[in-house]
Order: sequence, then structure tokens, then C-alpha cells
Amino acid sequence: MHRKSMEVVQSLNESSSHCNEQRDSQQQQQQQQEQEQQQQQDNDLEAARKAAFFFKSNSEEFRSNSIATLRAKAHQHSVRIRMTANNNDSSNSDANNEENVFVD
Repeated sequence: MHRKSMEVVQSLNESSSHCNEQRDSQQQQQQQQEQEQQQQQDNDLEAARKAAFFFKSNSEEFRSNSIATLRAKAHQHSVRIRMTANNNDSSNSDANNEENVFVD
């Protein structure tokens, strides 16, 4: 081959290897980006799972506390009603005793 032809072939080989390097670099960058995206998705999924567990446990705890609070209020209410009924019964019996005193 002639010297000029050899130079052209060498130039083409160099540009070809340079293109291959660029392509390899782009592929590596793309793979790295895909790995980062996958890692981010995994992190997001894990955060969502933790949030769901936290919400569920807190809502169950809240519900349990709410039920306990309602039961305590109902108990207080029933005690008040019994006390009122007892007071009314004792007032009625006192009034009956007073009537009996006057009748005697």
C-alpha cells in the first residue's frame, strides 16, 4: 500500500476506536443511570412500605384508644345515671317517710 493509503487506514482505525470508546462510555453511563433509577425505585418502594406500616399501626392504635375512650365515657355516663336514679329513689323514700310521719 501507499503511504497515503496507510495513513487513511490508520486514521479510520483511530476514529473507529474513538467511536467505540464513546459508545462504551455512553453504555456505561446509561447502565449507571439505570442502576441509579432502580436503586431510587427500591428506596421509594421501601419508604412506601414503611409509611404504610406506620400508618396502619398508628391507625390501629388510634382506633384502639378511641374505643377505650368511648367505653370510659359510657361507663361514666352509666354511673351518673345510676347515681341520679339512686338520688331520686332516696328522695322519694324520704318524701314517703315524711308523709308517713304526718299520717301517723
